[in-house]
Amino acid sequence: MELGKICRDDGRTVVLTDEAAIHTTRPIVTCNDHMTERLALLESVAATDLPVLISGESGTCKEDYAEYIHCCSSRAEAPYVCFDCAATHESQYEERLFGAVHPVGETIQVRRGLVEATDGGTVVLNRVSEVPPVFYSRLLRLLDERAIVRRGAREKTAVNVRLLATCSEDMMGALARDPQMARLLQRLSAVRVDVLPLRKRREDIALLALHDLAQANERYSMHKRMGSALFREILAYDWPGNERELRSFVEQMALVSRGDVLDDPTLIRSTGRLSASLIPAWKRANAEAESRTPSLKEQVRAYELMIIRQSIAKYGSLRKAAAALKVDPSVLSRKLSAGKE
Repeated sequence: MELGKICRDDGRTVVLTDEAAIHTTRPIVTCNDHMTERLALLESVAATDLPVLISGESGTCKEDYAEYIHCCSSRAEAPYVCFDCAATHESQYEERLFGAVHPVGETIQVRRGLVEATDGGTVVLNRVSEVPPVFYSRLLRLLDERAIVRRGAREKTAVNVRLLATCSEDMMGALARDPQMARLLQRLSAVRVDVLPLRKRREDIALLALHDLAQANERYSMHKRMGSALFREILAYDWPGNERELRSFVEQMALVSRGDVLDDPTLIRSTGRLSASLIPAWKRANAEAESRTPSLKEQVRAYELMIIRQSIAKYGSLRKAAAALKVDPSVLSRKLSAGKE
């Protein structure tokens, strides 16, 4: 898939950004209509220097979307820094971000901060809600004047950086009640993108789980496969920790399972990720299906859907998956549509 392009095949959209092609740490995998629209918006915004605020629940990997903007922009070859606002003590903020001037004998020692060191590139304020209030005005200066003042200095230093930010969705209302933070959020959100939680884009759960397993296989030189029992439970779970929780669960299952097929119900429960209360809920929802043996046709269709989803996750688009499976893309599109009925 070309950088910045969304692949559309017969009405079915699958986006898998290629970390090798655009140098992102992790690819973004989705077939959700809302999220593909958001990615298209990010591609358009990437061509500008507008600040972007990315909001979403914990675990939705908001910083990955910030990196995607950087990698789609003309600044892609320049430095990229993701500054964790929650992991820095207030006493270190000023020097780490803006640098400092220290007198050493008769000379002045200048220490550049992250913003100045990233000149020409992109700075992401991850978890911007954790920025100490005393620094709101300095960030506003950076946004308004494209300049900083090092600690211990009087003069301004011009910088050329793109500023992005991420914020937990549940903090937005509380932050907006602080006039200074409300102003900062307004300036940071020239464009705002909301990342949906997995429970609101359930069609992505299968793609993400299969992609995460493929990544674990590559990382640890394994050849694990997803069993049908585990696959059903993964699809039924709401994943309150979102993509990060799903990734952690799949990797844990791959590492602790003894066989090549991840399908041991006892092992599934022992991870603590899929709670025992989930199992009865899923069984009640599927009571009719469990009361009888599925027909051969139903079992074949379920297996076909799994193979199709695995192929899409592996190759990045429905058309490439169809080529690998030696069928016309319209065939896969029809089978995926039938699987939703």
